[in-house]
Amino acid sequence: MTDPPRSRLRLENIEGVIVVHFVDDKIVSDDTIEAVAGELFELVDQAGETRLLLSFRNVSLLSSSALASLMNFDKRVKQQRGTLKFCGLKPVQLELLRVTGLDRVFQLYPDEQSALDTF
Repeated sequence: MTDPPRSRLRLENIEGVIVVHFVDDKIVSDDTIEAVAGELFELVDQAGETRLLLSFRNVSLLSSSALASLMNFDKRVKQQRGTLKFCGLKPVQLELLRVTGLDRVFQLYPDEQSALDTF
């Protein structure tokens, strides 16, 4: 018998906001991106209209492929009439979002509390 796949996400419910913490510090390989995306999509498909905060505090590397996956996830959240916000991105990650114009697409906050205060 095989072990179930380990979760790539740690979820925390704070006053009705689902805070998603990434287990992996590097979200760059295709396998990791696919696993993270699968869990995120499953979360929003099960929860429907929901308030989500993705915390990147523990993520040191994030690939452009991971950003593309996050764009698709943002679309799915909006289709479900949910709200998605990001926090805890490192300066290099913020620069990547700025260069790609995604800083105008995603709602970005420096830390978890400042993001939670806006829900």
